[in-house]
Amino acid sequence: MNISDHIWNDNYKHCLFNLASIMKAKRILENGVREGYSTHSFLELVRITSGHVTSIDYSDKCEFMGRCPEDLKPYWTTIIKDAREGLKDLNKDRQIFDIIFLDDCHDYLHVKEEVELCENLMTYDSLLLIHDAMYYDYEPRYRKNQDYGKYGFADGGVYRVLQELDRTRWEFVTIPVPHGVSVLRKILV
Repeated sequence: MNISDHIWNDNYKHCLFNLASIMKAKRILENGVREGYSTHSFLELVRITSGHVTSIDYSDKCEFMGRCPEDLKPYWTTIIKDAREGLKDLNKDRQIFDIIFLDDCHDYLHVKEEVELCENLMTYDSLLLIHDAMYYDYEPRYRKNQDYGKYGFADGGVYRVLQELDRTRWEFVTIPVPHGVSVLRKILV
């Protein structure tokens, strides 16, 4: 890992930890584990709040699953299946989360369905965080390219979902850390 990757990871992890800390989050849902940057940040927080992280990922081969520190494992449940199917199961169980973090497939239709499925897993005090609405740098430049499918952002990806949100039901802001973390909140109607 080069120094710019290290700085990027630290800024990204601190952003997620601080958002969850401000919320005093106890129940966190994460879609997409991979290297575990977000997972590790959330686990460190729920250790303090006596909370729990539930992660959904389509693969049990994610790097972090094999190297999660032993002292954090009691705070973590993994569900191995397609994120949308996992969200449907959690809806059936009427689960509610303080923070939901989406960072798996970034194709428009996938993210749109995830946002719709997350709505019933939230209260008006919950936050929905979505990664990758922006490019790599810190400038607030959204991924507006509608044909970015070869990189997993087909049909406008996260940016298009944000632009099509019903503004009478949702408000959002995107924090310009690398790739952006969009923070969504349901509006009390």
